[in-house]
Amino acid sequence: MMKKIVFIISIIFYFTVFNGCEKDLSVSPEEVLPKKNAMIISSNPSGAKIYINNKNTGQVTPDTVFWINPGDVLLTLKKELFKDSSLTVTLTEDDTVKLFLDYTTNKTMLGKLRLDSNPRGAQIFINDSAINKITPVTLEGFLPGYYRIKLKLSEHWDDEKLVGVRSVVTTYVDQQMTDSLVWANFTTSRVNIPSNYLSSIAIENGYIKWIGSLDAGLIRFDDKTWTVYDISNSIIPDNTINSVGIDDFGNLWVCTNYGVVKKSGDNWTLYNTQNSGLPDNKILSVTFDGVSTCFGTMNKGLVKYDGSNWTQYTTENSPLPSNQVNMVLFHDINLWACTNNGLAKITDTTWKIINYSNSSNIVSANTPGTTPRSFGFPNNNCKTITIDRYGKPWVGFGNQAGVPGGSASLRFANLWRTYNEKPSNEVFSIAVDLDNIKWFGSSYNGLSKFDGTTWTHYNMSNSKIATDRIYGIIIDSNGNKWMASFGGGLIKYKGN
Repeated sequence: MMKKIVFIISIIFYFTVFNGCEKDLSVSPEEVLPKKNAMIISSNPSGAKIYINNKNTGQVTPDTVFWINPGDVLLTLKKELFKDSSLTVTLTEDDTVKLFLDYTTNKTMLGKLRLDSNPRGAQIFINDSAINKITPVTLEGFLPGYYRIKLKLSEHWDDEKLVGVRSVVTTYVDQQMTDSLVWANFTTSRVNIPSNYLSSIAIENGYIKWIGSLDAGLIRFDDKTWTVYDISNSIIPDNTINSVGIDDFGNLWVCTNYGVVKKSGDNWTLYNTQNSGLPDNKILSVTFDGVSTCFGTMNKGLVKYDGSNWTQYTTENSPLPSNQVNMVLFHDINLWACTNNGLAKITDTTWKIINYSNSSNIVSANTPGTTPRSFGFPNNNCKTITIDRYGKPWVGFGNQAGVPGGSASLRFANLWRTYNEKPSNEVFSIAVDLDNIKWFGSSYNGLSKFDGTTWTHYNMSNSKIATDRIYGIIIDSNGNKWMASFGGGLIKYKGN
């Protein structure tokens, strides 16, 4: 018995989405036939799932389905974002047909894209190509798929997202544009800053930023030009800068692991253990009171320099609780020293040591971290300190022996209010604005604001901040918050 070849003269199929009719599947000319019946199925684009009589064959186009039960066969192709396409084919035992669906030429497969933004008037780029249109606009004739949509608007951050367009329906994109004057991230990919890894920041004359980096030396930024001072073009002994400060006479002090550098106008002076009374080359912090300059060292305690004499305070010759002094701060007649074993307050020759055990007269002392408490230090690892507009100190703490840090403020007498793990379990910097609002830089929560009642966090999940790890904060004369970050370069926040 001769094999019977079936040519389908007219194929009528329907789309399950519309219950409409189109001629999309066609029959190819005769070719070499396999044994028994078969459907040779392909599509453009390929990758459509093949269903026979509403059952998934596990195959995708292009492929051949063999051994189909004779009779009326319902063929359905399913592809992500495209509407389903179905066709009924009548097969005998020996029939072979070749079926092809070209999605790209079928106008009923196309979708629409509605783009809008707030504010409106943003330029539109699709897959990096400008389309010479602005928001709001409705675009037609999109083949289903994923498109990279970028909106650009002057003085706003570019916004880009991946959008899936489906057959028939209109896909809506309504984007809230973020004012770039509110958040500005100065990173190596955007500007000429030499590093994204920064440690500290000071401001000269209200607008010139002096920035310490962890790997590229000292950076000067006057809102227009970036200038770098490192081991190749200055007497700075190390490209790792621990902190920077500006004294009452406009001199810049740069703390490194190999001594401290003083910049007075165009004159640079290096102080280290070889040429001065510094007992340690690793300087972590610097502060000034108009008469003396005071340094916190990594291993040799607290050092005062009055321009002629160097005076060292250690655990051996003073009540200083540790020889690792993370930060020093002069305020009024007091010198504060943050150590990894508590806080020292020095008034003339009087010392007061504040730590986990004596910072609360409400909760009895116990092992740090065993009992969360509302008053007293969270642990003894003091990282930073500032004084608010009412003269109250605020202290930031790091982790200590697995015990989380946080922040604390003096309420009265010896009673400190504790904010456990707020804004993070490591607080690196604190600044106070003219409204007495506190701004915190921490290990994982970005920039945090505390108005005395409510904590507000600006991090990568809810803002345009470049990183959640902030090492240094300073507020300029216009109220802008400038941040030295780990991984996100220099960050500016204009908002309140």
